[in-house]
Amino acid sequence: MKTIIQFLFVMFCLFAGTTPLLAQWVQTNGPPGFQIQCFAESGTNLFAGDYEGGVSLSTNNGKSWSRVDSGLTNTNVQSLVVSPNGTGGANIFAGTSGGVFLSTNNGTSWAELNSGLTDTSIVTLAVSPNGAGGTNLFAGTQDGGGVYLSTDNGTRWTAVNSGLLKTVYDPSLYISIWVITVSPNGAGGTNLFAGTDNGVYLSTNNGTSWSGVSTGLLPTGVYQYSIVRSFAVVGAAVFAESSGGSVYMSTNNGTSWVAADSGLTNTIVQSIVASGTNLFAGTYDDGVYLSTNNGTSWTAASTGLPNAVVQVLAISGTDLIAGTFSSDVWRRPLSEMVAGGAK
Repeated sequence: MKTIIQFLFVMFCLFAGTTPLLAQWVQTNGPPGFQIQCFAESGTNLFAGDYEGGVSLSTNNGKSWSRVDSGLTNTNVQSLVVSPNGTGGANIFAGTSGGVFLSTNNGTSWAELNSGLTDTSIVTLAVSPNGAGGTNLFAGTQDGGGVYLSTDNGTRWTAVNSGLLKTVYDPSLYISIWVITVSPNGAGGTNLFAGTDNGVYLSTNNGTSWSGVSTGLLPTGVYQYSIVRSFAVVGAAVFAESSGGSVYMSTNNGTSWVAADSGLTNTIVQSIVASGTNLFAGTYDDGVYLSTNNGTSWTAASTGLPNAVVQVLAISGTDLIAGTFSSDVWRRPLSEMVAGGAK
């Protein structure tokens, strides 16, 4: 009996010692490439865009990946977005440094869609309802073209830049547009927020005109600029990752912004993403953080994650997916971070 009790005690200790290891980040087996720059989810499919690595697909929440970029003539994929195609399927759009590409078959093949684009350095893509049962597709550019709109799934593009700031070194070029996101406006419509080299711009009319909305976001002093590369929306609140790696929040459609970065003082935020009322932040040198109170405070959620540059975050099913500068992709259940208070 004594031997059995000793055996059970040893097994209990071993189990207790290894259980915490289950509550951590797990590395996936891909995708190939240099650095993960974007994700997009379409049903049970998760797509990843890579710097010079094209597009990869996972059908099991990021556990494994396969390359899907036949016809993609530019493999520097900087943005991915999914739009319903009206027949029960989805259009997958890829924004690259060589323009926009479309796949209607989950990445099996891609076709170029650059008609009307005078600037093909596409950094961000966004889909917004057009109020008539269809969608508008927006593209933000890096090399001075500003924002483009397509109302026919990328077949034709038109510049929509009224109100956007021009660059100081060339008045014919617009500032870089790093990210565009869509947010409910509280009246049944939508707002477009554009993160730029010079703070945030807002459009309430599908890009017809833009206005700067960066009060509280732009620093004071001689060099008043703030690069915004990531947004997240939680209810009526919009969160922005701003220059210097801080997180700011606006609850009045961008009229004013306040810091929402308590607990993020010793790191640089690269990306933010929302899951319900929870916010996650990927950082330059300190893994992933979680906020369950609209950014009032943040706690580390990086157990098992190396000190890699977390370039981008995405929600896939019940998991949080992290893409890194070294092209590694990691996954972790949302529930264990939220329920466990994050570690």
